[in-house]
Amino acid sequence: MNRKVMILIFLLFMVSAAPAAEISLGIKTDIPQEKTEAQIVEWDFGQVKAGSTVTHTFVYKNDSPETVHIKDITTSCGCTASEVKKKTIPAGETSNIEVTFKSKGYSGDVSQNIFLFTDSQKNPIMKFVIKANVTGVKKSTAKK
Repeated sequence: MNRKVMILIFLLFMVSAAPAAEISLGIKTDIPQEKTEAQIVEWDFGQVKAGSTVTHTFVYKNDSPETVHIKDITTSCGCTASEVKKKTIPAGETSNIEVTFKSKGYSGDVSQNIFLFTDSQKNPIMKFVIKANVTGVKKSTAKK
């Protein structure tokens, strides 16, 4: 028999066996997968002078009917610091997320990530992105 036909027969057998596995073994094959996606919020500082420090405050709003607790906040680099003003946010209320970027050692376009981890069922992870175009870096004039 042709190899393609054998593969097709095998696949048909596996598909038809799935309901039988659910009945005889108690394996649930139609489990709905809840989608949890990170919500992304961005802020662009625009041009930032090399060596300077800039700050932006993001506002996290709890749109759920339940109180949300902030479990953790992390940044993608030591040049970026973050601070959560309020870690328990009742339904409909907000909390400020203050993010500071130190541009020392950077030049050109820079993008850093901040991840906010909550106990929210809808959006357990929020991703904040800060961007900047670091300018004013002195170029070396030494000859090689």
